[in-house]
Amino acid sequence: MATTPSSNVRNYNMSDATMCQQSRVKRQLFINNRPDFISFDPDFDGSFDSDWLTFIQNAEAVQTDETRDDVLQQETQDVLAAMRTARKKIVEVEFFAKKAFPGKPLKLDEFGFGNVTALANTQATMVTFLTSLHNLVNVKYNAEFLSVNYLQPKIDEILSIRDLLANENTEQDTFAQTSSQDTAARIGTLNKAFEFWQKVNAASKAIYYDDPIKLNQFLFPRNTESAETVSIQGTVRNATGDRLANAQVQIESIGVSVTTDSNGDYIIGGLSVGNYTLRFSLAGYQTFFISNVLTATSGSVIVDATLQLI
Repeated sequence: MATTPSSNVRNYNMSDATMCQQSRVKRQLFINNRPDFISFDPDFDGSFDSDWLTFIQNAEAVQTDETRDDVLQQETQDVLAAMRTARKKIVEVEFFAKKAFPGKPLKLDEFGFGNVTALANTQATMVTFLTSLHNLVNVKYNAEFLSVNYLQPKIDEILSIRDLLANENTEQDTFAQTSSQDTAARIGTLNKAFEFWQKVNAASKAIYYDDPIKLNQFLFPRNTESAETVSIQGTVRNATGDRLANAQVQIESIGVSVTTDSNGDYIIGGLSVGNYTLRFSLAGYQTFFISNVLTATSGSVIVDATLQLI
């Protein structure tokens, strides 16, 4: 089966979780109606449904955008914490430098404490500054610092803090620079799972052209389904305006039944021109009817509903 090249554009207008969950539902509906699809196109035989499941599982294993954002934020916080530790260390060294070289401003200038803001305002320059500072304290003026009780373990901490900052900075930059590539790969995996639903959706419109009950089982959610397929669409809310998921929308006269998605939206497709009555229901709410819904040969009619609590 051909696959979609990786890109940063999802081929569906719904959440990743909804796409994966609904793909499982549509796959089961496909299995239930497999003979119809194989009769229409033998390519639906063989490993189609097992391959579909594999791609769904791959998509479900994909790291979410929210998780990646959390990781990047944590990487940034780690770098900021390391920078703060570095600045604190510089203040500490400055104290003992003044103690080691009292009344010698030119000696203190050699350390660059007066230029810390300019020289160490980024991770890269801070790493360089700490390296230079360690060379001065550990090599050139080691005896002077030891003589004022700035002992070797404290001196060694300068390099430890430098290395920590360098490592945190590397991790942050690596994560950020690979983010775009990783995002394209993740979305590519999600799109591959959706491709199977696309094939089944497209075939169902021909197979069940005269069977709106089954046709509606395979449609995409609102805003993903093609406009020419949609006959009626709308949103179901409660009295306070909250969108209601999983509300049932039925046309009892022809046996069509759909449910609202997580946004409270629904669509009904493939209807003949006519006059229909819609029945809206959801546990805990009063059943609501809207009559005289007229469909046309082209375009869709919007029918929103508000349900009242029982």
